[in-house]
Amino acid sequence: MSVEQPALMRRLAHETGLSLADLQPAATTVRRYIDKEHSGGVAGLHLVLSPGGGLAWSVRVTNPATGERPRLRVGDAKTMLIETAIERARKLHDAADAGDDPKAQRLADKRKAKEAEAARKAARRTVRELLDVYLAKQKRLRRPSVVLLDAFYSEPSAETLTSKGVTRVQLKPVLAMLGKPVADVDDRAAQALIRKYEARGLSLAQHALTHMRAAYNVVLKDATERASFGIERNPFAGLAVSERA
Repeated sequence: MSVEQPALMRRLAHETGLSLADLQPAATTVRRYIDKEHSGGVAGLHLVLSPGGGLAWSVRVTNPATGERPRLRVGDAKTMLIETAIERARKLHDAADAGDDPKAQRLADKRKAKEAEAARKAARRTVRELLDVYLAKQKRLRRPSVVLLDAFYSEPSAETLTSKGVTRVQLKPVLAMLGKPVADVDDRAAQALIRKYEARGLSLAQHALTHMRAAYNVVLKDATERASFGIERNPFAGLAVSERA
């Protein structure tokens, strides 16, 4: 038992009226209901003791419409005082009495939080990551362009550059974009990239456009990858290499 555990158990015993023996971890999850005197009259408030030492406040509420009595987590009992747990549990009861479904609301809140977190992660994913997805697929399909792509999308060594007949200067535009968030690559940024390649040669510009367009298409055709990058369209789709390059 850690140094802080005795103090924690004494605090919980004082707050709940439970004995220290009642608060010892069991082999299976145990729920200790709090009497009205210590729960402030809030029905269904209990302390959940997990085998691993977890301690959580939880409450049962009744949904008037369905009669269901879901058990809802209120908070971590190690850090949340019972006064706060009582206040939150009372709000859940009030919501149910008003005709709301606290369980459905809790699930909706979790879903929104998960979607928000996914959106935040998608906003941080970079062009390098998108091209890695594309390159991985090219390798699985054993496409002959894989060796060129390795030179094109990674920091190339002098040996690789020599063997492929390209220079670091030629590759500079896409190398400079690798750390850019995919979410920031709009039509204007895509066009600017291709225009920079046009100044380095028509053939290289066409290679850049072909592979950047294909990379986005690979991600867009996979629902999971599309969601993970947070993109719905290909900014390279409508571009063409200028004949004046």
